[in-house]
Amino acid sequence: MNLKVLSQPTVLETERMVLYPLERSHFNLVMQVMADREIRDGMLMPAHDTPEKQENWWARFEEARELGQAVQWAAFLKASQTYVALMTVKEIDHGSHRGELGYSLMKEFWGRGLGTEAARCVMEFMFDEVNLHRLIAQVLPQNLASQAIVRKLGFELEARFHDVHFYEGRYYDLLQFYKINPHHKK
Repeated sequence: MNLKVLSQPTVLETERMVLYPLERSHFNLVMQVMADREIRDGMLMPAHDTPEKQENWWARFEEARELGQAVQWAAFLKASQTYVALMTVKEIDHGSHRGELGYSLMKEFWGRGLGTEAARCVMEFMFDEVNLHRLIAQVLPQNLASQAIVRKLGFELEARFHDVHFYEGRYYDLLQFYKINPHHKK
C-alpha cells in the first residue's frame, strides 16, 4: 500500500468535476451537506447543525486523515467551480489494505450521475495509486440511489447486517457491498 500517496492525495479529475483534497477552506461547503437534515435523515445519520457538532466532526476526520485512516476530497463542477459533494474513504486498515467508500452529495445534484462519476474516480485512485486490495460501501436497504452507484461501479452485495445501525431510538439494517482491486484478482 502506498502510504505516501495516501498522506498527500492529489487533485483528481473526471469528465465534469475536479476533486480537491479536503482542506479547511472547504469547511463551510462541506457543512452544507452535513447540516442538511433531509440528507442526513436519508442516511440515518445525525445532522451536524451546530458549530460544536461541525467542529467535532471536522476534528475527528482531520485526525483520521493525519493517521492515514481516511482520505477525503471536495468535488466541484469544472465549468462553474460549484461544490457538488464530499467524497471519503475511511476506516482504512493498513494491515489488510482495505477501506470504506462514502459520499455525500448536495441535493441539487442528485440523479445526474455525478455521484457515480466521482465515486468511480476515487475508487480508481484507491486501487491504482494507493493499491488498496478491497473497498466496501455500507448502504441502507432503502437507499436505492446509493445502491445503484455502487452496483454501477461493480461492487457486489456481500452481506445484510441486521440491527447494526442505531438512529433516533431505533435499530436499522445495513447492506455491505464490496469490490476487490481488479489488479489483485487471480
